[in-house]
Amino acid sequence: DWKWNWDRNLGPGQAKSPLRIIAHAGEKANATYHRGKRALKFYYLTSEGKTAYLCRSFDIVAHETGHAILDALKPKLYSCHTGQQGALHEAFADLTACFGVLDQLDMCEDIIAETKGDLRKAGWLTAIGEQFA
Repeated sequence: DWKWNWDRNLGPGQAKSPLRIIAHAGEKANATYHRGKRALKFYYLTSEGKTAYLCRSFDIVAHETGHAILDALKPKLYSCHTGQQGALHEAFADLTACFGVLDQLDMCEDIIAETKGDLRKAGWLTAIGEQFA
């Protein structure tokens, strides 16, 4: 029996809590989902006088949102950070980002043009998030 588990322990009349977005959580090359704080935290980094805000990266935002969605759907998986459960969480978040990109027609056209239809070829889609791996 499936149900959305985000506010599973709420009593009658209690307000549901939204997912908080902390766009400038601090300086480091990271973004995280925090269950206890019900928050997505995006950091920034500065290099050679330029600042990169990770909250402005669609694929990073989608990836962290994927963690929150999977946690709401299957909360028991959240505490497993190693092995197959941890890998499932990362794969779900990665696919959330990929499907988000592929939902945009102009992005699909760019991918097809860049790879000439051979999606096994390396291109910008295969490099998503690579600088943070």
